[in-house]
Amino acid sequence: VGAATKKPEDVEEHAVQDRLAKDSFAYVVLPFKTDPWMLDSYIDSNGEGLRVGQLFQDLDALACVSAYRHCHPAKPAIVTAAVLPSFLDKSSVRNVSLSGTVTWTGRSSMEITVKVAAHDEELHRNSKLQFDDIKEENVFMVAHFTCVARNTKTNKSFPINRLVPQSKQELADFKRAENYNL
Repeated sequence: VGAATKKPEDVEEHAVQDRLAKDSFAYVVLPFKTDPWMLDSYIDSNGEGLRVGQLFQDLDALACVSAYRHCHPAKPAIVTAAVLPSFLDKSSVRNVSLSGTVTWTGRSSMEITVKVAAHDEELHRNSKLQFDDIKEENVFMVAHFTCVARNTKTNKSFPINRLVPQSKQELADFKRAENYNL
C-alpha cells in the first residue's frame, strides 16, 4: 500500500469540480529497446522477463500522480487502498510506456487505470505522449488502483472532483469500476 504525504497546511478547502479522464493523464516512458541500462534495472534474475515488483512500484506512483491531477487544485493525502492487476504477457524487448487516468470517482475515492503498453517506435525518457497515443492493441498489462483522499488535518475523507465520462469506452469503464466499488 502506497501513500503520498502532505503537510497539514497543504490541505485546502475547495469546491468540487467536474473533470475529464484526460485531465488526469500521466505517463512514464521506459525505453527498454533504446536504453539497455534501463532495461537492465527492470529485468528479472533469469534475464527472461520484467521484475514485476519494480513495475508495480512504478505503477503505484503513477496512479498517485493521476489521482493528484484529478483532485487539483485541492491537495489531499492520497492512499492506495487496492490494486487489481490484469494479464501480464511476455513480449520481446520493446519500448514501454506506463500511463494512467482516473476512470471512476465516488465521493472521496477514485479508481485509476494504469496501462502498460509496448511501442515499436523509438522512444526516450523525455518522449512526449498524449492521452490518445496509448493504443489498446499495444497494451499488455492493466492495473486498476483504488485510491482514497484523506484530509491530513482531520484524517477524515476528503471530497474529490467528479469524473465526467466523454466517450462510450469511458462510460463503460466508469460503470465497471462503479459496480466493483459498490
